[in-house]
Amino acid sequence: MGTNTSFLSNVEAEFMKFRIPFPRVTETQEDLDTLRATGRKSIGMQQKILPIFGPSQSGKSTIIKDWRERIQRREKPAAGRHPILHVELTSNATIKSLGIDIIAALDHDALPDAIVDDASKRLDKKRATTREGDVFRDTSIDRVLYQALTALQNANTEVLVIDELHHLVTTNTDKRRWKVTEALKWITLKGVCPLVLVGIDDARTVVDAHTNPQIAGRCLPPVLLSPLNLGDLREKKMFAGYIMALDKKIVEHGLLPQESGLLQGDWLACFHDVSKGVIGTVAHLLAVAVVNAIKRKSSRVELEDLDYATRRWAIPLKHTDDHNPWINGPRDLRVINATGSRS
Repeated sequence: MGTNTSFLSNVEAEFMKFRIPFPRVTETQEDLDTLRATGRKSIGMQQKILPIFGPSQSGKSTIIKDWRERIQRREKPAAGRHPILHVELTSNATIKSLGIDIIAALDHDALPDAIVDDASKRLDKKRATTREGDVFRDTSIDRVLYQALTALQNANTEVLVIDELHHLVTTNTDKRRWKVTEALKWITLKGVCPLVLVGIDDARTVVDAHTNPQIAGRCLPPVLLSPLNLGDLREKKMFAGYIMALDKKIVEHGLLPQESGLLQGDWLACFHDVSKGVIGTVAHLLAVAVVNAIKRKSSRVELEDLDYATRRWAIPLKHTDDHNPWINGPRDLRVINATGSRS
């Protein structure tokens, strides 16, 4: 495969194709299906919000992408139709950038300039008869957001997913952050489609009742993708099942010729020690280990590959602290939990 870079890029690309029937994936996608069905029955009425929170690499975006791909394969929407629109917020989000991000996600299916201009004129006419607070005071901002909603309607969007919600937390002032939450509330009031708000744990402040009680009132029970805890039997089984599934996928995708037996000895505890129960960290750690195994011409991942991945990837990039459980043994759960999880 050539250089180390090409090794890693090829393996990482294959890992991104893995689709593992992880219980949290199934449960969250059932919630998403329910949200979509509810939105279909309430077009034009106030829409609901499903918040999804979890640390970085907990699988939030992967769950959304897998759900969207499944719908695309099953329903084969016509050109220009986007039943599920996945939008990633730009940093330091504003009301205007939110509208721009939505239009950008539609790409070439966004509205032609002439239609956009017409939508803006209709908004200006409507302003005089709209109740106070229903639109925003800055005309240019009003237009961009209104154009975005018009584009969503024309694309027959049934669920709008706004990812990287934590970019709202980094906005300069509480007042500016509050204005963006008001924009989200306004989108739900327009009744175009329900919203899914996705972000790391810090983003929970965006939808809590202290920041904007009306936004909180529109939210369904949030999906919390917290790190898996080996002290909980159900979560321990989920964590072990995910590692076993990765082992099988590595062989199914032709990366290595045989399964590695990734749950041998105390390896489960070692994986948890490094990852703190975040499944995405496990996947990335294994990708680096697989590259090292291929370089060694090994038929499977072995202890030295996991040691290498921890020393050369997890520790330098602060995915974990300086403890290497593959050499020094896994620590007690209380010690691991005390180090905290990366978010």
